[in-house]
Amino acid sequence: MREAIRTSAMDPRMGKIDMGLLNTGTGAGQCKMRDDMHRELLTMLDGGAGKGRGVGWGDAMKRLGEQSSIRVDAAEFSELP
Repeated sequence: MREAIRTSAMDPRMGKIDMGLLNTGTGAGQCKMRDDMHRELLTMLDGGAGKGRGVGWGDAMKRLGEQSSIRVDAAEFSELP
């Protein structure tokens, strides 16, 4: 049973068991990263990068990637609310 939990609930990024993976399919680390990306995207849009003219999807993803220590995944970026 322990091995089954370890196999199914191991967060590959953190290297720790995360029961959120079993409950919701999304680990705590992934939720935090998604929230951080969302917050930074809103800051980017409010802070001048897109003042009145918007920001292209590719440009926004590139800017987030430049300021992040973790690679910004296109699939995760596209799921931001």
